Amino acid sequence: MVGWALWALRRRAAQSLRALRASLWRMGKRDRLAVRTAYVTLRDLPGSRVMFWVVDECPYCGGRHFHPAGNLRTADPGERLGEQPAMCDPGLTYELALPPRPRKKGGKQERRKERREGKRDGLDEEY
Repeated sequence: MVGWALWALRRRAAQSLRALRASLWRMGKRDRLAVRTAYVTLRDLPGSRVMFWVVDECPYCGGRHFHPAGNLRTADPGERLGEQPAMCDPGLTYELALPPRPRKKGGKQERRKERREGKRDGLDEEY
């Protein structure tokens, strides 16, 4: 229970910090009209055929926003990716983009190499 509470506290603190940074960024001298990137996930509305792109952390306000992606059966949700007006302030725009994919782990050859090096290190210590 304590681990979960600590995780929740850290998450809230991180979200507050992001919101503070976003507001400070808007107050600064940077170009307010610059398009910022918002990473999205595709979700469907249970009990209906509607899909939404969900912006978990808005680059401007730090909040969660929903953008309709179309009908579950007929629409191509990829068409709605790209530059969209922000839900918190329609005067600002951001680019809806999929989050970057994680890097691939090392291949089979790298794992074998590490295992061989580990065996050699173990033999050297015994003698």
